Amino acid sequence: MRGGLYHSLKDNLFVDIDYPAEITALIGSAQPWLDFCNLPQELKNQMVFPNNPIDATGTGYFLRSKKEGREDKEYFHAYGNLFELAQESGKSKVIEQNPKLKDFFEYAVNVHDVAHQFALTIGRQLGETNSELLNLINTGKVNSLLRFLHYTNDDQTDVIAAQHFDRSLYTLHLYESASGLQFLDWNMQWSDAPIGAGKTVVFNGYRLEELTKGETQKTWHRVVQKDGARDRVSMVLFVWTEAVESYPTEARSQDLTPSYAPRA
Repeated sequence: MRGGLYHSLKDNLFVDIDYPAEITALIGSAQPWLDFCNLPQELKNQMVFPNNPIDATGTGYFLRSKKEGREDKEYFHAYGNLFELAQESGKSKVIEQNPKLKDFFEYAVNVHDVAHQFALTIGRQLGETNSELLNLINTGKVNSLLRFLHYTNDDQTDVIAAQHFDRSLYTLHLYESASGLQFLDWNMQWSDAPIGAGKTVVFNGYRLEELTKGETQKTWHRVVQKDGARDRVSMVLFVWTEAVESYPTEARSQDLTPSYAPRA
């Protein structure tokens, strides 16, 4: 798989990779994130850290709904510097006083740091074919953002998360509590992504398409409701770099009609 990883992403729009045992054990069933979701709303609302110098999208807790044109969901952005941001924002005392909150922060930092190293290993394998990506990794220009997701899907629509592509170089789907993650294949048909315990599915992002000048196209994907599972919990790692221009921040890929360019 090593030499063929880049070509698998290019040809199939995804690749599934087995986890190291360390990551499988660490992620578990995402219980610390579930415990965080069950905390009082007013406490969760305090856990927003918008001033992270690493990423302008902000770190911490966010709540969205279909009423504002989004999905019904809550999510949390995590980097390895969560505790430093908490201290700078005067939130350390609140975190220390709530065991479940502290447990989640420790869990988030640990998962991010281990998954980030795993993502760089994948990137170096991709870099065996693409020297520009390898150079970005070797010069420390590649970052990653860990997103914890809880879709509530309050009105029980069939589509939980609308079709979209990611702004990343590539994206690791680290954990899915239910089936329903789908990608759009070359025949413009929605296919189930092979999610399973002990493995991650990697999708191409917008920045990888830009970096490879369209050779590797961004993967359109969505989440649908299956098997009656309304609530859904996920963990996703976005691997990105400022060295490659992103899709415009004011635009949403969900508003576009999915398409792929003809393959060479």
